[in-house]
Amino acid sequence: MLVITTEESPKVAFSASMSNTEDSHRGPFSTENKLIFDKVLTNIGNAYDPVTGVFTAPVKGVYYFRYSGSAFSSHDMGLSIFKGTARFVSSYEYNSGERNDQMSNGAVMELNVGEEVHMRLWIRTWIFVDRRYNYSTFTGYLLYPLDSTSV
Repeated sequence: MLVITTEESPKVAFSASMSNTEDSHRGPFSTENKLIFDKVLTNIGNAYDPVTGVFTAPVKGVYYFRYSGSAFSSHDMGLSIFKGTARFVSSYEYNSGERNDQMSNGAVMELNVGEEVHMRLWIRTWIFVDRRYNYSTFTGYLLYPLDSTSV
């Protein structure tokens, strides 16, 4: 038997890019560096902080996160999504010698209330920051909430 409840699911979704007044890049750095996507495109539920670059789960649930990155062909690009202090998924783009390089990756993860997710740029790599087209982005949204009795 199908049971339909009238309780509304929480709404949590964000998408952000990096702002700049001119086309530029972030990196390279001598240490791995947290990326701050400060140009908010969507932030339903306000769980993404554009000042720190950190998403904080407002409800226990299953979330989907995705990123896209753009770089000039003469530079390597390495990106990772972190769940807290642990690397969760990554991508690496070796300089191809072609005009520009693009990459993306995504992951589904279970988060408890207050757990944090952010992006990092690898050591000695670059990411392109454009002023108009939002080539490099960080996105996440709640797929469905889990109650405390969920397995």
